[in-house]
Amino acid sequence: MLQGPRTIGRLLKQRVQKTPDKYAIGWIENNEVKNLSFKDYKSTIEVLVNALQKVGVNVGDKIAILSQTCKAWHFLDMATMCSRCCLVPIYPSYITSEVDYIFKHSDSTIIVVENDKQMEKIIPILQDWTNLKAVISIQDLSEETLKKFRNSYPYYSFKELLRIGKDEMKSHPDLLENFIQNQQPEELASIIYTSGLIVTGK
Repeated sequence: MLQGPRTIGRLLKQRVQKTPDKYAIGWIENNEVKNLSFKDYKSTIEVLVNALQKVGVNVGDKIAILSQTCKAWHFLDMATMCSRCCLVPIYPSYITSEVDYIFKHSDSTIIVVENDKQMEKIIPILQDWTNLKAVISIQDLSEETLKKFRNSYPYYSFKELLRIGKDEMKSHPDLLENFIQNQQPEELASIIYTSGLIVTGK
């Protein structure tokens, strides 16, 4: 039985309690199918919720993600929504001006990029993103790419987020539970810009 208003966080908690050992997510890695149980799935999200809080994400913030979908994309999506924040997906095929428009128009504060290719796309416009709190990458970025922005903006790889989150859970073990209990149905989960977006340059 769902306790409280119907929200993403409460639905997740209910599903984990119902079938903790059943598979929640699967993916292919090295030509093998890998799976994660609902119990471990929630644990990964909980770690990321703690990490996002530590790197400066506040309730109501919007996190933009410029990447192909993958399991890390999904984990960050769920962690964002369970943090009472809003995810803003950006098509990885979009050009710099389109990414710039969406980040500014949505009032995003965090940018998640997939890899060096996507990061290189936004480096020239980072100085215009006055709301930017941090840059996160799903894949580790090369030193050549990092040296172009790392000294100007806080940066975390996905691996670092997992490490940070695990450390934070030692002192904030109830963070996810508190977010779930306080989450409201009217809070924004995601803002999706359509593929029909047209942006004109100067």
